[in-house]
Amino acid sequence: SLNPSHTVEQIIGRPMKRLNGIKSSSKRRSVIKELLHKVDLGDEYLSKKPNQLTGGEQQRVAIARALSISPELVVCDEPTSALDVSVQAAVLNLLNELQVETNAAYMFISHDLNVVNYISDYIMVLYGGKVCEYGQRDEVINQPHHPYTEALLSAVPDVDPDKKKRMIR
Repeated sequence: SLNPSHTVEQIIGRPMKRLNGIKSSSKRRSVIKELLHKVDLGDEYLSKKPNQLTGGEQQRVAIARALSISPELVVCDEPTSALDVSVQAAVLNLLNELQVETNAAYMFISHDLNVVNYISDYIMVLYGGKVCEYGQRDEVINQPHHPYTEALLSAVPDVDPDKKKRMIR
């Protein structure tokens, strides 16, 4: 979540100051501008507050904040759940591009198997707090072994309206 009383510059700059030790405000501002451009936002966002941003812009600021400390691992917990489909696609494409650029690993947590299928190399399915399935994306999506995974996959809407799927409960 983004602190509603802080500007985008403060939101992205705080971890840089506290965790990376970048004390110089001019150096932080320079890096923040670079990060904003990487997430397709301009310098005009520096002074904006979260309530002045769309959901997609808020996600882009959150991504810039996460990347501001050059992490090896980024935990993405339902990052697209509150976004409409077109904005989801833009955010997922951005995450893919940034992953190649930064070489950071993502742990993606989501109930949306379309999103998981798009973004993941490996998928782990939890049922009742325990791992019920784990494997490469294509293995899990195309040949699920656990009934819960099958049920989740049966609930994913298909883009072909003529294709009938049997819902598994």
